[in-house]
Amino acid sequence: MKQIFTMDVEKEINAGVKFAKSLAKKKIIGEFYVCGYLVEKFPGKVKQIAKLGHIIGGHGYNHEDFAKLSYRKAKKIIKKTINVFDLCGIKIIGWRFPGFSFRNNQLKILVKYGLYDSSIRDKQLKKWGNFIFLRNWLRNFKRGIIFWPSIFPKNLIEKPWSHADTNEKQFKDINKKQGRLVLHCYNR
Repeated sequence: MKQIFTMDVEKEINAGVKFAKSLAKKKIIGEFYVCGYLVEKFPGKVKQIAKLGHIIGGHGYNHEDFAKLSYRKAKKIIKKTINVFDLCGIKIIGWRFPGFSFRNNQLKILVKYGLYDSSIRDKQLKKWGNFIFLRNWLRNFKRGIIFWPSIFPKNLIEKPWSHADTNEKQFKDINKKQGRLVLHCYNR
């Protein structure tokens, strides 16, 4: 597997653009999961990331905690986010639930709209296998969010990620490494 960097763009679009340019210079395709409100506010900057050849995905409209939302409300927000991207001429093909927090049945919404999911860590997927749906249910149960532990849709495309901490030397050798790096953009 070739190294793929992913970035959750939640608050600071300029850092996302800068990182997209850095990856493009090294001929690396990244995945950028962008909140819908940023697309509305800065459509040109999100288009710039896409034009550099990077994969664009949704990350909620306003970084919502989907585990706390009903199926109906989650569907409304996902559809709103997709529509914002569409209106700005940006195609999304994937989704990452903010905070990796979602109800199992909400994955059906992603399947309905033809989006892959990138909300599960590969370490958890390997550990839990076909019972990953139960792990998500338990995680939310511990947070006091109770819902029926439904299995993940069979036709869901899952793109798991792993956390890597790279330093400058490792970044130079990026094409030789495996896995994914998840970055979060914050305005500090």
